[in-house]
Amino acid sequence: MIIDLPPTTAQIVIEQAEQQDMTAQEWLINKIQNDYQPKDMLVTDF
Repeated sequence: MIIDLPPTTAQIVIEQAEQQDMTAQEWLINKIQNDYQPKDMLVTDF
């Protein structure tokens, strides 16, 4: 029996990184740096 499961987060990251010709680590770092907005941080995050 084959169950068609949705892709995991890791699979999505790896696929996105491969499409952009970079490693998964590079893709994640770029994504975090590009999406990070200081206003998103709350005092309760500390």
